[in-house]
Amino acid sequence: MPIPTNWQLEEQAGIVRLNDPDQKITIALLSVEEADLAKAIELGWQQADPSFTLTPDDSQEMPAPNGVEKALVAAYDTKNTAQTTIALAQLHEGMAYLMLVQGENTTIAKRQSQVGIIQSGFTILALNQTTLSADQRVDVGPELISELESFIQAEQAEYKIPGVSVAIVQDGQIVYSKGFGVRDVVSQAPMDADTQMMIGSTGKSLTTLLMATLVDQGKLDWDTPVVELLPNFKVKDPEITKQITVRHLVCACTGVPRRDYEMIFNAEDLDAQGIIASVADFEFFTDFGEAFQYSNQMVAIGGFAAAAASGGELTQLDQTFAQALTERVLKPMGMNSTTLDQAAVEASPNHALPHGLDLVNATYQTLPISMEFAIKGVAPAGATEWSTANDMGNYLITLLNHGITPSGQRLVSDENLAVLWEPQIAIDAKSSYGLGWMISDYHGLEFIAHGGTTFGFSSEFAFIPEANIGIVVLTNGQYANHIATSISDRYFELAFDQPSKAAETSAYTAQSIEQSLGEIAKNIVPELDLASVEPLLGSYTNAALGDVSLLLSGEELWLDIGAIQTQFKPVLNEQGQPDGYLSVTPPFTGIPFKTGVDANNQPTLTMDLGSETYLFTRKP
Repeated sequence: MPIPTNWQLEEQAGIVRLNDPDQKITIALLSVEEADLAKAIELGWQQADPSFTLTPDDSQEMPAPNGVEKALVAAYDTKNTAQTTIALAQLHEGMAYLMLVQGENTTIAKRQSQVGIIQSGFTILALNQTTLSADQRVDVGPELISELESFIQAEQAEYKIPGVSVAIVQDGQIVYSKGFGVRDVVSQAPMDADTQMMIGSTGKSLTTLLMATLVDQGKLDWDTPVVELLPNFKVKDPEITKQITVRHLVCACTGVPRRDYEMIFNAEDLDAQGIIASVADFEFFTDFGEAFQYSNQMVAIGGFAAAAASGGELTQLDQTFAQALTERVLKPMGMNSTTLDQAAVEASPNHALPHGLDLVNATYQTLPISMEFAIKGVAPAGATEWSTANDMGNYLITLLNHGITPSGQRLVSDENLAVLWEPQIAIDAKSSYGLGWMISDYHGLEFIAHGGTTFGFSSEFAFIPEANIGIVVLTNGQYANHIATSISDRYFELAFDQPSKAAETSAYTAQSIEQSLGEIAKNIVPELDLASVEPLLGSYTNAALGDVSLLLSGEELWLDIGAIQTQFKPVLNEQGQPDGYLSVTPPFTGIPFKTGVDANNQPTLTMDLGSETYLFTRKP
């Protein structure tokens, strides 16, 4: 079992205990000879903490790792909303292997990847591990395609995803590409492999590829301090500002937390310079290299640093980045349908519409394309890139050809392509983050991937270099990453004749999402009490998120943040008492707001996201 950086370990009486550096998370690891996992968990708590008397509030079987007979997760209601207590159990040959977790929610959110390192690294040594070699690969053929298409169609129907587009690359060729379903639920226009969809964070790797080409040309160095390229760049700590290099911007290893809502709420005011300025007050959750922390703002700044290195004016970094990416990366790879331009997408006869999930009706509804371009200030992080399965197939060919494009042109050196795939920080015990890529292994073979999600699209892009195969999956549905990933997983299972786990894993993820949304939805009050809402209407402000307005449209309550609007409905707590409001329409489905009053008896709104809490005060 790996020990995360700066965590403390103590072993006593067969129990291993780990504590985070702040002493706010305790994890106990032990084994109990008991085949009934629920009973084993109870026995485990008795050994680890004799004073523990809670019974599980919820227990759920989860997909078991290969060789494990059964796995169970149990959650407990501690009556303290700031605390989390869970138990994980795995059964192997009559022995239950347990992980018991207690901790503060905010600390768990900040150190989620380190908790993941412990969870994924808690290995049962008695298990037989499957190891594969590249020569065991099964080539794409009618039988494999038939199995894969049946799986795609079943997953799409089960989870009501409007459309899916897939491309598979093998030995330098796109050997399969096809669309399933529709481009949008209104027109019912069919999806195909040339339908444009957003790729989301999968586009981060295109940004780091652009950076690699500039390093090849001597215009950039991975260890160049960012302030040399972007003089206005700074974070809260002046010393850390000086230390941050180009590499740090795209490695997810600096300790900068994920603060997406700050870029979304301020989208109308954030261009490249605005994004650079926005991190000036960022504090770091963890030290450099201590924990995986995913920041869209930092990657975007990495893209703007590349734009500056390419010769762009500091006042035109948005345009320079788009131009540099198109001319230096996309066109050479033959990705002619890939664009960052809203007008080009809207003019295309073959583009999909984004679909968001409505919490009240549990159905997908179309969203305007303009909503997907609302956060264009972080374009280098994958916020505005539209592509197709076939275009992304050309990208896959280039990567698997070690930097040689489908037309035979050398785009990037093998050396700097390899730098992108070097692990920089552990995500968990079995995977790491490189420079815009997630690096793991597939039964002993190096496995490189990245997914993406936007307001109304989800994607997955994965390949195994040694086996010379890869797949891209694009979908036009919010919260559909488990579908895209399951399709990718199923392909690799078929490609190496492995037992099918993809459907089970996808079903578990979908069930967890549905259960979470269902728990929220059942507490929604259908009718709005206009009398109680009237005093709340008006404009509010928050130092980090800017100005918002709470307004009535007919008998519906809406929050307007400028580029995006979302409907709110009142919710009840477990005791049936009013407990604030919840966003029920995409793209912000499921965000809670609590109401209150300040010292001047003016109404306030509080948005609590776990790791961050934002208080909005009434504007004069």
